[in-house]
Amino acid sequence: MIFSNHAVEAAEIKFNGLLLKAGEEKRREILSRLLEAEKKVSPDVMFAIRWIYANSPLSDMANYDFSIFSPARSMACS
Repeated sequence: MIFSNHAVEAAEIKFNGLLLKAGEEKRREILSRLLEAEKKVSPDVMFAIRWIYANSPLSDMANYDFSIFSPARSMACS
């Protein structure tokens, strides 16, 4: 993994906290999409998606569809 253990832990804590604040429906949607994405991308890309969410305002999680990360994901993998 290209991220330090500290970065991973901090982002996961922030990500999980935001998921709790996002509401049950949005939380389920995001977790479902993450499970699907895990089948297609590397663990580093999966962490990057969580990091982006964790470091974005809660309103981004609520207002933007998960697919917004698709272009960034494909560029990161190339």
